Amino acid sequence: MDILKDHYGKVYADPDEVMERMKQKKLEVIADEGLPMLDGVREAVEYLHGKGYHLAVASSLPIESIEMNLKTIGIRQYFDSITSGLEVKYSKPAPDIFLCAMEKLHLTASECLVIEDSTNGGKAARAAGMKCVWYHNPDSGDQNIPQAEFEIEEWNTANVEKIIQIME
Repeated sequence: MDILKDHYGKVYADPDEVMERMKQKKLEVIADEGLPMLDGVREAVEYLHGKGYHLAVASSLPIESIEMNLKTIGIRQYFDSITSGLEVKYSKPAPDIFLCAMEKLHLTASECLVIEDSTNGGKAARAAGMKCVWYHNPDSGDQNIPQAEFEIEEWNTANVEKIIQIME
């Protein structure tokens, strides 16, 4: 809403009403079209969970949206922790969201690895003292994470094994 005000002057809509309308529209689209999942993600998540890794989501989305998305694609049960950007003071590239997720898992930064698809997310992972794997997400635009330990373009067994090697 602040961006709209800055560009267009006074905004006559209630921010809470706009957010609620956006949420309802998203639910309608998901009900009609489903929620797409990238090839290999389910298998990667199941594999890592099965190997005993603690998995978390740290996203700028509201917690309700994160939960809905994970439940819709059927992988919520594999995640030990969910952290919304709304829970922290500073957003990426600040490390706050990753540090909050780490605390929820009762881990140290050296025990964590972040899989990111954005430049700011990569900077936040480094600022948190965590290793980072750069996923080239086709939906994330022209992003670059030069400080990543490893770059992947698809979710397959070989790439998941490389992620595990980085963690060990």
